[in-house]
Amino acid sequence: MAKASIAEPEDLPYPQPWQRDQFIGDQQLENVVRQMIDAHQLNNGWMITGPDGIGKASFAFRIARALLDPTALTEKNGLSIDKDSQTFDLVAQQAHPDLIHCTRPWDDKTKKLRKEIVVDVIHDMKRKLLLTPSMSNFRIAIIDKADEMNLIATNALLKILEEPPRNVLILLLCDAPGKMLATIRSRCRMMELRPVAQSQIENLLRREDYCDPDESAGLAMASNGRPGYAVRLAVGEGGRALSLIEDFIAGLTERPRLFKVAEIVSARKEDQLWRTFHPLLLETLQTEMCAKAAMDKQIMRHFPHASVPQMLSAYQQARDLLDQGNSLNADRGHLVMGLASLFRTLMKPDPEMVCHAG
Repeated sequence: MAKASIAEPEDLPYPQPWQRDQFIGDQQLENVVRQMIDAHQLNNGWMITGPDGIGKASFAFRIARALLDPTALTEKNGLSIDKDSQTFDLVAQQAHPDLIHCTRPWDDKTKKLRKEIVVDVIHDMKRKLLLTPSMSNFRIAIIDKADEMNLIATNALLKILEEPPRNVLILLLCDAPGKMLATIRSRCRMMELRPVAQSQIENLLRREDYCDPDESAGLAMASNGRPGYAVRLAVGEGGRALSLIEDFIAGLTERPRLFKVAEIVSARKEDQLWRTFHPLLLETLQTEMCAKAAMDKQIMRHFPHASVPQMLSAYQQARDLLDQGNSLNADRGHLVMGLASLFRTLMKPDPEMVCHAG
């Protein structure tokens, strides 16, 4: 598989999307895609959308494998191909000559991935797409993620979509499709991945033995229907982070527990724990806010008396505090105490709502 950008090699303890043979997701959408492939109803551009970790990349590579080698398909309606086939092996090894994977490029100076996909990546992709397929009937490019392109790269992609080469499919993965140019969206077939059932994610975590079985239910719930995110939590610090969140919320009224949370995340060796803890804390509040709006009392566990506007204000302030604090490398213990001050406002009913009720 040709790489249009060179990323830092990662030694991750779980299969990557190009290695996965199973898909935990929207089977109905997969069946629709299979029907389009069988009927040769293929746009040149497909946009696969959904939140980070929901399975967009895994789905894209399934589509790519099915198009690159339809003779290896093992199901009547799905997109699975024979794991022993040459195509599956080449894609898994990132060595298939007709498949291009575009990501943010590696910066040798900073020793980090760049923050955006630059125009050179798209130009390199176009050059490879113009080549004659060598092992299949298609040349396929996966842009992961398309909403990370800068404006120059976006305009270069638009030109390709306006005059696409023959027998080419470009799969654009987008967390936030609204950031993409409307002219690009209009030239793509839109496919939105929906959240996966908690039971399916819990079964995935247990089947692939990513975490202690006792933690699988909590991690599956915290993932909000995103199997990829659940796996990242399970193999990382997800279990500890969820436990700390419970201590943090209890610490809003029991200060010793709050001080303990601040002490733990402040330790130098706990960088990964902190990077997992604070996004999960924001997601916890966001989940409660959505549950409040939907009047779902089963999910409203922590702040049943707070109003939606009250929670939205606290969420925005907490996010801003974390963005500023992390960018300035602020003391994590101080950030925890600042977050606690914001969250405490949610322990009491919204004064404005009480006033209106009166």
